[in-house]
Amino acid sequence: MLGAALALSVGCAANEDGALDSGATPRDASPHGDGDGDGDGDGDGDGDGDGDGEVIDDAAVGDLDAAQPDAGEDADVAPHDAEISDAMLPALEDLPYARGVVSFTAGESAGFGQASYPDIVLGPPKGKGTGAGSLDVLSLGVGGEIVLDFGALSIVDGDGADFIVFENPFVSSGSAPMTFMELGEVAVSEDGTTWHAFPCDAAGNAEHEHEGCAGWLPTLRYDPQLVFPLDPELTGGNPFDLATLELSSARYVRIQDLGTQPGSANTGGFDLDAVGLVHYE
Repeated sequence: MLGAALALSVGCAANEDGALDSGATPRDASPHGDGDGDGDGDGDGDGDGDGDGEVIDDAAVGDLDAAQPDAGEDADVAPHDAEISDAMLPALEDLPYARGVVSFTAGESAGFGQASYPDIVLGPPKGKGTGAGSLDVLSLGVGGEIVLDFGALSIVDGDGADFIVFENPFVSSGSAPMTFMELGEVAVSEDGTTWHAFPCDAAGNAEHEHEGCAGWLPTLRYDPQLVFPLDPELTGGNPFDLATLELSSARYVRIQDLGTQPGSANTGGFDLDAVGLVHYE
């Protein structure tokens, strides 16, 4: 949501100068979520989103917060072990995240994040936890699509999730928490020509889960140099398993906005933060 960060995240989106858009009215909610609609982009649930994201209840995010390490006053951030020296940590540029953009076709109301494109979608995500959405995202626009590669790395099928797609949905505060989101279809390819799309339940089930889609689980705050290899329980985001498609490997990931929400200013569509690999070679 810059849709989620945002008002961007997904529900949440902001203009490049930091101004936020009120967007559409969420289901069963006021035009500004559960907050006072101040549109300050501070991610506190008080009108920090662009309002163009779908609203679901808190059940969809399960125990994501509970999976985060205790870091005292900032419990969303994984603690840095004093016994681990910087020399023992992997370099950020060596971590298994998207390293290049093969193509980007912007949809209607795209634009947010393009000033920092393509770097803004490369490397680790900059999640803010379940209660706020990152502004470090690229809005694809309604129906927009992007294709990413991972340099010399190839995704391989392992035990459980093989890669994770990070958007910026967030859960509002208050007595009736709701999640703001924008959904995307995810497909993979070995050669960049033949694509295999994950079956995506855009309508959602009774628990407001959208299995096979990207963009409905918040991105948690974590240190990418410490959470390595990636663990969906600690990072959040939507995990994908190549076994679902009966594939053993893939080199490219394509994400296409499903148009589940109308565009608003320059913040329309799926708001991509990052794509990270769990199993690769």
